[in-house]
Amino acid sequence: MLNIKIDNTVYKCKTELSEFSLKKTRLIHKLALEDNADKKEIISECSNIPDDILINMEDKDIDDLYDRLDFLKRYMMYKVPEFFKLKDKTYKIYNFDDFTVKDIANIQLNLMLGNQFDHLHNIISYLIRPINIKSRKNILYNKLNNILYSNVIPQKIKKYEWIDYNEDEVAELFDKHLDAGIAYTVFYQFTEWQTNLQKEYPDLFKIIDYSEYSEEDVKSVKEYNKKLSRLDSYGIYANVCDICNSIQEGDIWWTRNIRELYKYLSYKMVVAENEKKNNK
Repeated sequence: MLNIKIDNTVYKCKTELSEFSLKKTRLIHKLALEDNADKKEIISECSNIPDDILINMEDKDIDDLYDRLDFLKRYMMYKVPEFFKLKDKTYKIYNFDDFTVKDIANIQLNLMLGNQFDHLHNIISYLIRPINIKSRKNILYNKLNNILYSNVIPQKIKKYEWIDYNEDEVAELFDKHLDAGIAYTVFYQFTEWQTNLQKEYPDLFKIIDYSEYSEEDVKSVKEYNKKLSRLDSYGIYANVCDICNSIQEGDIWWTRNIRELYKYLSYKMVVAENEKKNNK
């Protein structure tokens, strides 16, 4: 949090993700991604500086203040409690290795619907899930945190179980009340996990080394890949439909671990390539 003195009045400007709600951060990132982004509008969303004062500030002062909005320039990792309470329910980061085909398909679909910020709250509802507490540990720690924290409250849990939940309701709750620092950190952890997962299946995922390209070529390649992703707008859904002979068979695939699908698709790809070589 920055303190900014203008004409003997001190205003405050938020500069860290942890100071924002997820909803507010998504809005600010959306504004920042626009062509010719309006820096004054973005600063207005981050601070309590009145618009009439912002309008009259010199460009160099606006640029200096905008440059201090660290969360717009780089990912910042925050400490995420293993368990936390939010609005009387307890949550935990899901074990990514347990993701089903349906989980990844839904996350992929939300990413395809816009940039990564448009539906980030929906994606986080798959990455962080509610639990039912079976037994606690360090009860004094939990009670103390209930006093010290007003929003996201760290908890110590001994035993728990995952529970069924409505993804849309959890997404809306996270959007309004979840610390954006936690949301972005967990999303970054997921993207790292996904990158490492794809490396396990090189036949399916061709990793492009952009260091070999010029800046202009990198832009062209990324635009081309973006067009391909639009053409293949159904992603994993299309893959499942292609390998299933019935809806019932598809229902079984949705509940399987994502690695099972990637392994099967890799196998099918190798078989197809061998058949192609043999037919030459």
